[in-house]
Amino acid sequence: MSTLYRRGNLWWYKERLPSHSKPLYLGLKMKDRRMAKLKQQQLDRVLTEMRLPQSSWSFIDDLQLDAQLRELVGKLCEMLGVSLNFQMRVPIVQALKEYEADSSMKKTPRTHKTDWSRVTGFFKYAGCQYLHEARSSHLQDYIAYRVRCEEITKATANHTLEALRTFFNFCIRRGLASVNPASKVEGFKVPLVPQHYLKTPDEIVQLLEAAKRTDPALYPMVAAAVYTGCRLGELMALEWEDVDFLFRKVMIKDKPHLGLRTKTGRFRVIPLHPDLATILKPLRKDSGFVFLPERTQSRKYTRPLCYRWMAIRKAAKQPDTTWYSLRRRSAATSPCLASRC
Repeated sequence: MSTLYRRGNLWWYKERLPSHSKPLYLGLKMKDRRMAKLKQQQLDRVLTEMRLPQSSWSFIDDLQLDAQLRELVGKLCEMLGVSLNFQMRVPIVQALKEYEADSSMKKTPRTHKTDWSRVTGFFKYAGCQYLHEARSSHLQDYIAYRVRCEEITKATANHTLEALRTFFNFCIRRGLASVNPASKVEGFKVPLVPQHYLKTPDEIVQLLEAAKRTDPALYPMVAAAVYTGCRLGELMALEWEDVDFLFRKVMIKDKPHLGLRTKTGRFRVIPLHPDLATILKPLRKDSGFVFLPERTQSRKYTRPLCYRWMAIRKAAKQPDTTWYSLRRRSAATSPCLASRC
């Protein structure tokens, strides 16, 4: 017969089994006695079912196991030396619901949407109802189907596989699954694409001169990328209220009213270089975006921006330079570069 007792403010579960000399102790991690009593009844039923042959175990289907009870059942099985694999009959809808709540808080909206579509697409293809029904063969067939029919690249297939690995690892941490079928699937070997990074200040000066000569309207944006090291999306979302000419600083932050969020979601303050302040002062306005035209106010402006950036790179004879190259070697992180710009 099981009993409840308190240690401090928390309730504990105690059960004496005939097959064990020592009693089982489980911390319920709750202060309410009524909730602890409910957990006691559920654990008693679990232990009653465990005394039957494994083929007749049905408590996973009959009981509504929450995350805490699954953890307690796992501890019980570990103490009794019973395998946990056959117990993990968790509905996929429940696992996806918990994963969505966790992923939406930790990832950016765009990354969460992409990973969510990859995970849900796999389960729609596999047709599984329970999480333990997913197999490595299903994953291999799904990846092969996307490569063959949807014509995705090998790199995208690897990203899809990595999203599924993350999902199953999350389920293992939450006690929803015991194995990760995606860990047994090997990804494609993708050759690394060489990326040109600006190594010397002369290359950046040459790029700025080409931007000023080829596209004067885009020159302030290229100069801001060089002097601040901001990402392309952060520059396009930059507003005049974020640029402080008096205290010489640029503030990078989330824009909830525009539905924009930085990659890390953190507020950053970047020193405003005197040369960049000289370039931006003639363009200063009371409000609005610094670089994004008022008539668009949308990220669709990125499309023609690609072609203009391509023309600047060709004029500077640096066809492999990317916006991220400017971030890797900017005047904000390189004192010697700041003196040359």
